[in-house]
Amino acid sequence: LDSLETTVVRHNRIANYRASISAGNWTIDLDDGSSRYEIYDNLSLGSTLKLRDGFRRTVWNNVFVSAVPLGLHVWPEASDDRFFQNVIVVAGARPGAKEAEAAMIRPIRMRAGDWARGFDRNLYCNANTRTFRVEDDDWTAWRARGFDPNSAFAHPRFVDPSVGDYRVRADSPARAIGFRNFAMDDFGH
Repeated sequence: LDSLETTVVRHNRIANYRASISAGNWTIDLDDGSSRYEIYDNLSLGSTLKLRDGFRRTVWNNVFVSAVPLGLHVWPEASDDRFFQNVIVVAGARPGAKEAEAAMIRPIRMRAGDWARGFDRNLYCNANTRTFRVEDDDWTAWRARGFDPNSAFAHPRFVDPSVGDYRVRADSPARAIGFRNFAMDDFGH
C-alpha cells in the first residue's frame, strides 16, 4: 500500500519455457504485496500471470498461452484488483510434467469475495481437455461463485499462432468480451 505511483507493464512479448523450479515460473509475477500495477497489451507465451497478496492491480487485454494455469493466490478482500478482457489458453504439459494440464487457474487460499466482481469479460480455452476446471469447480460452479459472469469458454480463433500472430480473427468470441487486438510485430521494453 506504500506504492504511490502505478507501475505500467504494457506491450511486451514475454516467453518462459523452462522447467518449473518453483510454483509456476510465471512470466508476470506480482507477489508479496506487489500493488498498484496496470498490465495490458502483453503476449505471454509458455507461462502466465501470478497475482498474490496485492492491491489495486488491473490486468486487461492480454493474451496468455501456456501449459501453466493462472496463479491466483491469497487475495485479500477489498483488494480492488480487476482482471478483464484477457484471452487465456491452456495447452500442453507444464515443462517437467508428464500429464497435460487440466486446470485453467491454480488458486491457493482464494475465496469468493467482493473482489470477484472485478473478474469478468475474459475468454478461456483449455486445448487439452476442452473443459473449464478450477479445483473442483467447473464453468457453471465457477460462475455461480461470482467469477466471470460475462466471460466465455471457447476457442479464441487466433490469426496465425504458428508465426507468432496471436491477434484474434473477426469471428473470434474474444471480440464479444471487448478484447481488442494489439500489434504483434513491434514489441518493446
